[in-house]
Amino acid sequence: MKAMSDLQVLPLVTDGSVSTRTAGDRLELLTALITAPNFDPLFRTDVIKVPRDHPTYGWGCAVSGCQRAQGPARDFCKVHELEWVAAQKAGQSITEFHMAAVPLIPKSRIDPPPCVVCPDAPAWDARQLCYLHGSRWLRHHADVRGRKGMLPVYEEWLAKQVPFPHFGQCKVLPCPEQASSPLGLCHRHITHYERDRKPGGARPAANWARWIVTRNKPVPIEYADRSLFERWCRETGLANRANGQVSLLGLRPLVKAEIKWALFQHGNNPTEGMIWPLVWVQYLIDDCRDQRVDSLAGIDQGNCRRLSRLLLFGMLNSLRQVYFTRDDTKEAGFIETDHFGVRFASCHSHIDLTPISQRAFSILTPSWSDAG
Repeated sequence: MKAMSDLQVLPLVTDGSVSTRTAGDRLELLTALITAPNFDPLFRTDVIKVPRDHPTYGWGCAVSGCQRAQGPARDFCKVHELEWVAAQKAGQSITEFHMAAVPLIPKSRIDPPPCVVCPDAPAWDARQLCYLHGSRWLRHHADVRGRKGMLPVYEEWLAKQVPFPHFGQCKVLPCPEQASSPLGLCHRHITHYERDRKPGGARPAANWARWIVTRNKPVPIEYADRSLFERWCRETGLANRANGQVSLLGLRPLVKAEIKWALFQHGNNPTEGMIWPLVWVQYLIDDCRDQRVDSLAGIDQGNCRRLSRLLLFGMLNSLRQVYFTRDDTKEAGFIETDHFGVRFASCHSHIDLTPISQRAFSILTPSWSDAG
């Protein structure tokens, strides 16, 4: 296979042996392309929210009415995938399976509505309460039942509640969710922080809920080691990758623009390569963030996930046509047929000319350079 040799084309230009666009030129060019009218606005934001039925990046289970996310490179969610495997063994057709399959709801909310008390906070329970008000209701319920032996009236309790202030975005670097407490972490990352045994010992001041209501001031945060807590926030990954979102938060400007362009290009030409599940896209983004790379051309493939490397090949292919001019490709020893408005059937735009003898190469390339 040529995959590994193709992957080396972009990194080779960084040593200056082949004249091509500089990093600044590349960012300026990609920024112009991304802001152009024909660029899909879906891919312009740093948090890309893909519709579940998107023609290229769709992520919803194929069973009609099922609200769960499909498995990566699968058509169904995990439960329906297992049911389909069993149905196939029983001789059932795909049409029969779709007719018999029962749609499912997610175990947790994929896109939660706002809390009925705090309009800026996401709801996380069946009563549509945020994490904090849900916790307060459970404590109130247990307290009244324990002291009085009776069930509290939810509506009476709800009428006395006041909204908590907005705590901003979660402090975990790639997380786009809203924080659920003065600690600055979303609901899921609070759970992860407790599971990791609270590195840095960060905790809000005692009785912080009363502090907010009575003093209307920011809640002080106490730390055993603040730098350790901040390091945990920088190095912790996303808590949820099965919600149709791609988070580019925390990436450097050029690599962020490269991924946006590659996603847009693949959406226009999905037949050119493999399927790009959003979960795999996020893996590559996470590897770029962890390695702190400026460009996809500089990523250390040896320290990437295997699935990241698979997508990297396709992304570099789409960038090659932007980063290399016709003269650049001649000097580097390959041709991009898309530069000339040509695409051969069952063939990529990239044609490697390095195996060709120098004489044949010099005969062939002038005709391409003068084309168009």
